Amino acid sequence: MTISGFHMTSVATLSLTLGYIARRLAAYVIDALLLLAGVLVTQAIIYTLGVNPIANRLAAGESVAGWQLHLWVFATVSLPFWIYYAGLHSSAWQATIGKRLMGLRVVSTTGARLKFGRALWRAILVLIPFEWNHIIILQLAPLDGAPPSPMFWAGNVLTWVLILIYLGLPFFNPLRQSVHDVLAQTYVSRIE
Repeated sequence: MTISGFHMTSVATLSLTLGYIARRLAAYVIDALLLLAGVLVTQAIIYTLGVNPIANRLAAGESVAGWQLHLWVFATVSLPFWIYYAGLHSSAWQATIGKRLMGLRVVSTTGARLKFGRALWRAILVLIPFEWNHIIILQLAPLDGAPPSPMFWAGNVLTWVLILIYLGLPFFNPLRQSVHDVLAQTYVSRIE
C-alpha cells in the first residue's frame, strides 16, 4: 500500500526516526539547560569571589584578547561539559540526566557500556560545532563596530553546515547515528 508515493514501511520508518530524533533533541535540551544553570551558578560564584581573571582585567581597564576569553570559556564551560557527558555516558546509567529522562542510553556499536575514554571522545566530537562557533565568536567577531570579515561569515556558515550534518545523518544511517556516534562507534538506544 502506498500513501502519496511512499510505501507504508517508509512512512512508518520516517515516523519512528522523527520520534527518535525528537527524543534525542529533547534530552539534549534538558542537558543544555542543566549545564547552563550550572555554568551560571559557577560563574557567579567565581565572580563573587573575585577570582575571574577576565572580569578582573576588564575592571582594571585592561583589554582582553579573544584567545584569553576563549581559553576562559574552554576551561570553565567546554571542559566541564565534556566531563558531564563522558562521566554520565560511561556510568552505570549510560546516560546523561536528559537521556535518562527520555528513556535513552548510549552504548558501543557492540552493545557494551562505554569506557570513560570512548565516552570522552564522543563528548568532544558531539560538541565540535559549538567549539567551532566559540572560535568564530571569540576570535573572529568584529571589534569596535568594524564590519565582519569574510572569514567571520564563512565560519558562521560552516557552523550551521556542521549542525545540519549532525542533525541530518541519523535519517540516512540504519542505527540512526549522528557524526559523533559514527566516529566514536556508539549509538543511542532505548533503556530496556
